[in-house]
Amino acid sequence: MSGTATEHQNPFSLRHALGFGAVYMAVLLAVHLGRSRLGARGLYLTAAVSGLADVDAITVAIARGGPTDGGWSAPVLAITIAAIANSLVKAGLAVALGAGSFRVLTAAALAAMALAGGVTAFVLRP
Repeated sequence: MSGTATEHQNPFSLRHALGFGAVYMAVLLAVHLGRSRLGARGLYLTAAVSGLADVDAITVAIARGGPTDGGWSAPVLAITIAAIANSLVKAGLAVALGAGSFRVLTAAALAAMALAGGVTAFVLRP
């Protein structure tokens, strides 16, 4: 331990809630526009871009949007794409900012999860 103090903030503060609300509204709008203009491909694109920053908002937005004309296959694949994108970003952060065995083990685990998600998405694609 380096002896430096870590300042903690209340995760239930109004500022954090409003921040998540703003992100969620932006994602809802992006999901609606992507789905209405490009169909399933728009949903996948929106999920990939949103997943780079956060996977929670896109998951809730897609789930609330309900099934597409083809049922739940496209929404499930979109959520999987978001999770893969998010895992790859986190793996990159682990490599860039981590040290020692944390860097290697975390990046390897996240890359393995992304690979497993990709294989699953490929096998179960609509």
